[in-house]
Amino acid sequence: MVVSVLAAAASAWGVLMGLSPVLQIRRMLRERSSREVSLAYFAILLAGFLLWISYGIAAGNMWLVVRTASPCWSGSRWSSSRCACAAPSI
Repeated sequence: MVVSVLAAAASAWGVLMGLSPVLQIRRMLRERSSREVSLAYFAILLAGFLLWISYGIAAGNMWLVVRTASPCWSGSRWSSSRCACAAPSI
């Protein structure tokens, strides 16, 4: 039951993760600068990563945990975006 709920939540949140760069783009257009980062953008990504990691642990799928957690460890925005888009298809 817990695994199913986490799977549904992670999948649904994956859609938000895919759309979250729009928050940053909107802020950049409004401010006419990429100097500051939208906190909502990072909050959505962080929540999504935590959901996917929780689902991987609950399902006993350590490859999913490693794959999802690796962008968090690297700190790379490009990797984070790639992971956010790739995570729902796993």
